[in-house]
Amino acid sequence: MTLLQAIIFDLDGVLVDTVESHYRSWKVLADQLQIPFSREDMNRFLGRRRRDCLVDLLSGHLVEAAQFEAYLTLKDDLYRADVDRMTSADLLPGVQSLIAAAREHGLKLGVASSSQNARIVLQRTGILDHIEAVADGTTVCRPKPAPDAFVWVAGALRVRPSAALVIEDSAAGIEAGRTAGAFVVGVGDAQLTAGAHLTVATLEQAQLADLIAHYAAFVR
Repeated sequence: MTLLQAIIFDLDGVLVDTVESHYRSWKVLADQLQIPFSREDMNRFLGRRRRDCLVDLLSGHLVEAAQFEAYLTLKDDLYRADVDRMTSADLLPGVQSLIAAAREHGLKLGVASSSQNARIVLQRTGILDHIEAVADGTTVCRPKPAPDAFVWVAGALRVRPSAALVIEDSAAGIEAGRTAGAFVVGVGDAQLTAGAHLTVATLEQAQLADLIAHYAAFVR
């Protein structure tokens, strides 16, 4: 039986509540472009690269390449302003205790994020030193729902994807984790995490002993 060797986290909405910051920055850009943008629209963007999200936002609008890049820069500047104010207080409930328990258990920890700002967020919130491998929006060519980010992080941690537990909050991320061959835990909205092997409302409900037991049952 394969033993659990690593946990690979998504970032936005799993470790840190950055979803609201992303929503605000997309909303400002959409308002400037006079494009309707709701919180329901934001759900489509979860787990996806910024560039792909902008293509989605601009669907049906003709935009020159230089202007497209300017919109990307504006969105990133708006988001980075929020990131620069982040502290450990922005970590979601249960994150610090799960990381501490995983390290005590000897598990390797990684992050697979679609955000180019992943390392900055991890540093600002004080947990970068606990993470042994980070894939951000520039690490792999194919974004989620392709499995590449999770496969890359597993490789960097020197474990097989099947020996890793992935924690995600988006449909794209869950599909990516499953395709990689990992055991996937979905956190948050039940509709968005329906494809996970196990779902929990928050990481506070994700006790390490329970996660290990569910993983063991999965690989048995």
